[in-house]
Amino acid sequence: MTDPSTFLPTFVSVVCLVAYFLPTLSAFYREHPSRWPIFWVNLFLGFTLLGWIICMFWALSEISRGIRRANVGTAMEHRFADEEDEKLLQLRTLLSDGVITENEYDVMRQTPLSAQS
Repeated sequence: MTDPSTFLPTFVSVVCLVAYFLPTLSAFYREHPSRWPIFWVNLFLGFTLLGWIICMFWALSEISRGIRRANVGTAMEHRFADEEDEKLLQLRTLLSDGVITENEYDVMRQTPLSAQS
């Protein structure tokens, strides 16, 4: 059996480790596109309060912002990208609710938005 006097230090160490990597855990949970850079910055600069705060804000930042920034163009292109994101979100919801099958999801996902209107 383990010594009960080692439980509290071990528990506190695990809690501190989880708190230290909270930005990284959040980024991986949310499938942030920059999750690996967030991990590295968190690992090497997280011990400074400023580094940890930067990582936390970065991990909690809007994920789709990077997609919009990559599609530099007219306002109409941005609107189309937003509608496409909304379409994919609706399709994923229908799939997870069991309303459509995996095959239907694949077909509908590949159909251009303009063809569905």
